[in-house]
Amino acid sequence: MLRIAHISDLHIKHGDIKSDELSALQWLAKVLGEGAGFSVEADGHSDDKLVALANVFTSLKPDVIVVTGDVTNFGDAKSFELASTCIARLKEAAGAKHVFCIPGNHDALVERAADVKKNASGRAMMWLLSKFDRTTEITATDEDRFSPGVHRRLEDGAVPALLDNYTAWAGNEQFGTVDPGTPLYVSADWGDVAFFLFNSTNDPGLMANEGRIGIKQFNSLNVCLQNAETMERCARAVRLALLHHHPISAPYSQDAAYNRAYDWMKDGPLFLQYMNENGFHLILHGHQHQPFQCTVNYEATPGSGLHIVAAGSATQGTNHTHNSFNVIDLLTPFEARVRRFDYSQTGFAASEEVDFTLPLRPIEEVRVTPPEQQETVEDWAMRGLVKGGFVNAYELDARHAYDELIFDAVVTRSQLYIAEYRRVGSVVGDEPSEGPVFIISGSPAMKVEHMGLTAVDNLTTKVITHKVLVDEDHRKVVRVRPRKELLPGDRFDVTLKFRWQATKSEPNHFDGVNLMYFNQPDKDLDHVVERLKYTVALPWEPAQARVRGYGVKDFAPTLKDGSGVTPIDAAERAAEPAKSYGITHRFSFEIERPKPLAYLIVFGPD
Repeated sequence: MLRIAHISDLHIKHGDIKSDELSALQWLAKVLGEGAGFSVEADGHSDDKLVALANVFTSLKPDVIVVTGDVTNFGDAKSFELASTCIARLKEAAGAKHVFCIPGNHDALVERAADVKKNASGRAMMWLLSKFDRTTEITATDEDRFSPGVHRRLEDGAVPALLDNYTAWAGNEQFGTVDPGTPLYVSADWGDVAFFLFNSTNDPGLMANEGRIGIKQFNSLNVCLQNAETMERCARAVRLALLHHHPISAPYSQDAAYNRAYDWMKDGPLFLQYMNENGFHLILHGHQHQPFQCTVNYEATPGSGLHIVAAGSATQGTNHTHNSFNVIDLLTPFEARVRRFDYSQTGFAASEEVDFTLPLRPIEEVRVTPPEQQETVEDWAMRGLVKGGFVNAYELDARHAYDELIFDAVVTRSQLYIAEYRRVGSVVGDEPSEGPVFIISGSPAMKVEHMGLTAVDNLTTKVITHKVLVDEDHRKVVRVRPRKELLPGDRFDVTLKFRWQATKSEPNHFDGVNLMYFNQPDKDLDHVVERLKYTVALPWEPAQARVRGYGVKDFAPTLKDGSGVTPIDAAERAAEPAKSYGITHRFSFEIERPKPLAYLIVFGPD
């Protein structure tokens, strides 16, 4: 899993800038504007909300933090310095490896104001506007702060137009170069996640509320996507586009036509069409402080549609009812979970209104056999293994670090699958645990009461309690509780025993282990457990016995000692405890430090 914290519109403002007091005319303009559904806020960030954001990041621990514009309120150098301190605090609290930022229209305000004031008519216009708008008043005064020597650059220039302060700051902090032709790749272990950073603050207007991508950035992205060296990597990656402005208005918005024209991107429809045609999966943006999610799927769009996730403002203002941020968990290459966290006086908390999963890729892309060959039951087995899942198991099982995952299975002649799944590990973090969680998938449909579920504490050899958390036809989620409560640092060694009856039409010629839903508390590690051991007993000698891995493509995992799936010799079988399943053949393999991928074990006929 890769966890992304999507925050936006921080509007960080240095304490030297006073923007809270309104003149009478400014107050009147604010009231009339809000009455017409149109307003521009001058409020800066809230220190309390920044503290609350850091607090929740401590527990969420996102791997990547993305800031989709309006990092500062006015784009002045002092506020960017303060933003460095604030974002560093968030990154440290999260333990995040990456922070990616893009500019918003507020990050360009002071430079645009300085550009307008280069001549007498511009200064007169700014003075007149400042009598009605507090934001304009701030940008129209204090010449020393706002770099009056800045000149307008053309849209296709080497540096984004009038974003010198932002560009210098983001480059110095290594928050990512705003160039969609150079995607930033982050490993999710099952494959790459590619972040494409766009500058939508290209409109020549003073406020730059009306966004635009522009020809230069489309051309730059074309070069990347059509380059033979990068084409395959981009195609296999989960692709996210980061920008500030709305390519589409909020679906529930009742904006007046004036406000829509003021806030929409000029080339927003073109941008959406282009993203769809090139198989992008997610667009993350901010700007209007209205969080929403929607899916755009044009005719003949590859994949599962283009998902747009808009963020509200995370830290602006003193209001406790409209601040929020998003968390996107890329669970597998095929599925993402989206949640929203809302702010109140007690801090940020998960919203019950927004917690759902999104399909990223069509499950039909999952194949073990080559695409040109006819599909086989291996393909269907792998799809069943990686399709969907119990996403909350991430949260339920996030407090455990595993030393060993041991799978011991027996298949009888009557196609009964008898299993003992063992987990050895410890509780990590600062919170107690109720016990590890097992996810069991199988086919055909099975009732819990027919599975003979039994849990054993191997440290005491006693039968212990278990609780079925999810009971679906083909998937069961079971929590095993070795003691009343496991405290941080406590060791556990538990086994869950069960049975699953297959049929002749759906035989037990395959088995699967999906590690995509395991967490590794130490983010510096690229594996989820120290050792995975699998053993199967069969009533027949298979024509083949092998293990295959799957992330975004099929591959052969590195097995311990390179020995492959090996038969257990007669002497070793004889030394095992006697079993009455009519066993004639046993096969096993081990993987040291396995990655969080899906593994398909094939022991059926060719």
